[in-house]
Amino acid sequence: MIWVVEKYPTILSAKYRQYKINVITYMKYKTLFKKLLIINFLLLAILACKKNKEETPQPQDPCLTAEAQPLKAAFTMAEKVGDSLVITDTIMQYSAVRFMAVGKYDSVKWKIGTDARLFQSPSVVLEFDDPETIKVTLVGYRKPNKACFPTDDGVDTVSRNLVVLSHFNYNSRIRGVYRGYVVGKEQEIFDVAIDSLTPRMGTADYRDFPGAPPRYFVANLPKGIQNPPTFRYAISDGIIGGSSFLLKQREYVSDCQGRIMFGCLSPDSKQLTVDYTIFEGVTPDRMFQIRSKPYKFIGKRIK
Repeated sequence: MIWVVEKYPTILSAKYRQYKINVITYMKYKTLFKKLLIINFLLLAILACKKNKEETPQPQDPCLTAEAQPLKAAFTMAEKVGDSLVITDTIMQYSAVRFMAVGKYDSVKWKIGTDARLFQSPSVVLEFDDPETIKVTLVGYRKPNKACFPTDDGVDTVSRNLVVLSHFNYNSRIRGVYRGYVVGKEQEIFDVAIDSLTPRMGTADYRDFPGAPPRYFVANLPKGIQNPPTFRYAISDGIIGGSSFLLKQREYVSDCQGRIMFGCLSPDSKQLTVDYTIFEGVTPDRMFQIRSKPYKFIGKRIK
């Protein structure tokens, strides 16, 4: 029985060693796993903090807002042409002009040409009867922002010139020849002319009024419609502007369709845009005219 007693300690010793190895290995992996969990948690925490920092809007410096900036005075000048107001710095004689302050003010003062009156409304409408260049000055007032801008005095002044053209000199900027197209038919290029009637073009009704201001006409709009150079088909002098016009020609005749159109030049006078409709006939009872859909002509000045 001695061999049995000697064998069991050997077996037990081997099992114990294997158990010890397993425990040590388990503890190593357990420690490593804990470290990985801690590292992973720290990474997630860092990423969460970074994302929260990116998504959280930072408070804006109150001195950088538009409302906090020192006052910068500005205004627009718009000529009344028909029922429209056209922003421009050049108008025709006898036109009404609206001066409009742009921005927020506590109060304003206007100095317009040699007019002795004091205007204090944000919007002023005046009419000018004489050809001249008029200096227009706006003085704006607003509570100064000393906290952000210690030198801010709450006052700013801006001046611009308004040019008034004579009706008798044929010099509206709208005159010229424009090459372009009707929107929707961009491949069909043609020229549109805007010019004025002069004694040289001569019609009996024009020669009857030699002292009258020129009348402007629009030719080849729509394409193929040539406007006869007579008073009957001309733009009224009351609705021709320094850089725009309104034509209300409601008659329908064989040589010139009735048209309603409003044209306006770009600020640099290089592009003309005309919105228009034409009258294509009358109803069978001749009580109403048949009006086309609206069209838009866009052309570049070539002359």
